[in-house]
Amino acid sequence: LPPTGSSRPPFPPLAGPAPPVEAIVISPPPSTSSPSSPPPGLLIPHGGPHSAHADAWVPSLAFLAAAGYAAVLVNFRGSTGYGEGGVQSLPGAVGAADAADCLAALDAAAAAGLVDPARVALVGGSHGGFLAASLAGAHPARFRAAVLRNPVCDLSLMAGLSDIGPDWCFV
Repeated sequence: LPPTGSSRPPFPPLAGPAPPVEAIVISPPPSTSSPSSPPPGLLIPHGGPHSAHADAWVPSLAFLAAAGYAAVLVNFRGSTGYGEGGVQSLPGAVGAADAADCLAALDAAAAAGLVDPARVALVGGSHGGFLAASLAGAHPARFRAAVLRNPVCDLSLMAGLSDIGPDWCFV
């Protein structure tokens, strides 16, 4: 469901037991994209994991859109805005449910002609970096590049050093 107070419909609606997951697609202006083909895309899962992309002005995303890229910002299961049940749906399903939601959002954006599925890069930090690394490793043919900013790649190290390590890593 969209965050409380939002007038946006859920995008994409996922089939199965999970509720619809929201994705915000920031499209480049028409002057920077070809009318005959969709723009290259950036799949950007947020960090946290208990956080969310907001419908707000972000200068770096505006820059990327002005440069001709479409950004797909996914509020996967476990994001805030879906209630406590949504937050609690992620522990024990990290790397599976959240990754599936990211791929579903990308597929929906590609099906809608908002992004060229043959020209997609991953960008993520913290938990988003973990998802970007996980998706790049599991689906190398789907992504042309991955930018990982402080990714979670070593759970044993994170368990002792991170503020969320003791509970998140062991679940």
